[in-house]
Parts: sequence; structure tokens; C-alpha cells
Amino acid sequence: MMIKPKNPLKNNRGLASVEATVLLVLFVSMIYYSFGFFGIVHTAILHNIHARTYVYETFRHRTNLMYFRENRGAQFHYYPMMTRLHGINTDTQVAGQQIATERPISMGLQLEASGRQANVHNQDVFDRVPAGARNTSVDVNPVWIMVLYGICLNSSCGGG
Repeated sequence: MMIKPKNPLKNNRGLASVEATVLLVLFVSMIYYSFGFFGIVHTAILHNIHARTYVYETFRHRTNLMYFRENRGAQFHYYPMMTRLHGINTDTQVAGQQIATERPISMGLQLEASGRQANVHNQDVFDRVPAGARNTSVDVNPVWIMVLYGICLNSSCGGG
């Protein structure tokens, strides 16, 4: 009878703990991204509701939308722009500017910010990603969320 030497590589003891560790890391990272995307969608829905409510409140019972307030003595009016936009400002306070709200892609897991410049969000996403195609060239983190509702005050403000 020959006794075979034991090969430590063929030993299956302890493999379950290695597999469980890898799966735990995957599940935790999925939870981080799930919370991040939930925050993005939740913020977009709330901003949509608030911007729409603000539009309905300012347009209610108005016959002339050119003025900001009911009284005609108000200095600010919309004749030069020929459009009215209503939106929600960002959480950070910047006076006099409409800034997009930022939400990270993952909550709890610190990722490097990429594509945070205005030209990436406003132009590169539209120029480098064809319509209906999957984005593989533009990295964006954090996500910018800006919801605006508006109305044209004459037939030529939309450009067509």
C-alpha cells in the first residue's frame, strides 16, 4: 500500500471563508452605489416637484407674465429675455447664480471627482456621446442635477 503525499493545493478547507470575503466586499460596494443612486434619483424627483410647484404658484391667475410681481411698479420684468424659467437652487448658498446640485455616485465610498467642470456637463456630454449610444468616454462624478420649468412669452423665444 502506497501512501500519497498530501498536496496542500488540493486541500479544500478554508475556501469558503475566502469566497465569503470576496462576496462581502462585492455586496458592500453594491450597497454604497445603491445608496448613491437612490440619493440622485430622490433629489431629482424632489427638485422636479418643487420647481413645478413654484411655476404653478407664480403663474396662477396671471394675465401678463412679463412682470415678476403683481404690481406694475416692479423694476424687474422679463421683456429682454422673453422667457421665464423657474428652478431650484443648489444646497450650497451662492448669491445670484443658478448652480446645479451635486450628488455623489456612491455614498460612504470616497471616489475621485472627475468631469466636474462646466464644459464637461454642458457640452462634452452632448458632443462626444451620440444620441441613443452608451457613454464610454465621458467620466462624470459627482452627478449634477438641475430641473428648470419655463415658458416662452412670445412665439420666437424658442428659436423656431
